[in-house]
Amino acid sequence: PIPDITVYFKRPATWGNNIRIHYWNAVPTGVYTNTTWPGVLMTQVCGDWYKFTFSGITSTNLIFNDGQGKQTADLNTTTTRYYDNGWLNTVPNIYAPVASFSVNPGFTGTVPYTVTFNGSLSTACAGITGYSWNFGNGTNNTGQTPSVTYTNTGSYTVTLTITDQNGATSSTSQTIQVSNSGNGFWV
Repeated sequence: PIPDITVYFKRPATWGNNIRIHYWNAVPTGVYTNTTWPGVLMTQVCGDWYKFTFSGITSTNLIFNDGQGKQTADLNTTTTRYYDNGWLNTVPNIYAPVASFSVNPGFTGTVPYTVTFNGSLSTACAGITGYSWNFGNGTNNTGQTPSVTYTNTGSYTVTLTITDQNGATSSTSQTIQVSNSGNGFWV
């Protein structure tokens, strides 16, 4: 028997969520009928990774697209492969958790500066079981959307570490700059 060919595609952030694969010229002929544009929906595997499996063929031409005008160049494959802005030479860990967070109202402010962090941008296929924050000012938190007030001027490195159900972790850091308000009475 001919081994399956599974193609994996990582959706770029600017693409829509309905990832499709358009394929044609599958070999041997007769196993797959060429799709009509924009092709068929791929299966979401984890986060931004999608897959489609071909059975009984040895090669095919294909284009990944979002059905809304975004697409790759014409591609060809003869084996299981991963595509992330190009075919990858090594197999990525597509199931690894990825820590990410947003900051509101922003990265700079004046004392006292209250900031709310949102860790919901983080992803983990196995599910996130924990958030661990270090606010760079000696305080910590374990919530998904904690707030902190910076009462001193300075540069604070905020680090979020997430843990998934398998015990895998991912960390990311961003810097908050806090300055004096500049308010005062000058004579």
